[in-house]
Amino acid sequence: MLETHGIPVKIDWPGFKIGTSFFVPGADQQKLQHALRKEARLRGLDIVTRCVIERGLLGVRVWKV
Repeated sequence: MLETHGIPVKIDWPGFKIGTSFFVPGADQQKLQHALRKEARLRGLDIVTRCVIERGLLGVRVWKV
């Protein structure tokens, strides 16, 4: 399971539709991107990730392509 700052992050990978996105907050954006890409790869999903600031929070936005 994916964690950020020791907090588990539950992602509905089976329900993740092409063209949609979600945001995962986390200060270590590079580590978070790596973990998200690994999880997606294990599930055979194609994603795009970007380091962003949303509502004042550092994190990563993930899109399914």
